[in-house]
Amino acid sequence: MDRGEILTKYTLFKCLLFISVGSIWFGYIYYSNSYQIDSELLREPIQSIYAKKRMTSAVLGEKNLDIEFISSFTLWGIIVSISNQALIDKSGLINLCLLWGENISLYQQGNYSCWHENGRCMLEIKQGDSNKFMIKNFSNNHVLLPSKGLQNKASALNIGDQIKITGDLVNIKNKGAKDWLNTSTIRDDIGDGACEVILAKKIEILVSNKNSNNILIHIIFLLVLCGLIMLDQPNSLLLKN
Repeated sequence: MDRGEILTKYTLFKCLLFISVGSIWFGYIYYSNSYQIDSELLREPIQSIYAKKRMTSAVLGEKNLDIEFISSFTLWGIIVSISNQALIDKSGLINLCLLWGENISLYQQGNYSCWHENGRCMLEIKQGDSNKFMIKNFSNNHVLLPSKGLQNKASALNIGDQIKITGDLVNIKNKGAKDWLNTSTIRDDIGDGACEVILAKKIEILVSNKNSNNILIHIIFLLVLCGLIMLDQPNSLLLKN
């Protein structure tokens, strides 16, 4: 086989490798949100208003709080934004923005942007999909973490995790202060005061976004990339006479 034929086959082989890399990476981007959705996420939150409200005090992080219990609460959802995670030890609080129910399709298609600003959850729907968004299946949750175990659990959460939170909806204020931060008790409100304030009893990860398929795709991508780099060396065996 002469040098020209070797170069032609070498070039063709490199093209095929580039196509393979592109296909793998496209698959990773396109299907990263398409992992299995737990059927529990189709459920609506469950709450039961307490007939008689009760009060307590608690130290969360560096804050001493008065807490008023409003109702029991259970919520299932996909995490689409997280804030305050780095300050859990000091505040005993994490902010989680969740989607569930009819909004799951928006998550799977990636037709949204979501982020936190000063504890508020901001959501932007791509043009043409706003009519598919259900406000009742979206919430920003200020989750109070009264134990070290819950704080460690919350520190390990990632965007894309499917979770279940069990606890109580509560109103809170700093001890000795006058103004309360009141929880929402309905799902279709918006703006200030629309956030749920949850005193967590249990946080469960139903499906983790850090699944083995994503790790495998990264490994394959890196192996193919290493192969391309090796083939691009001038002393490659393929180019020797």
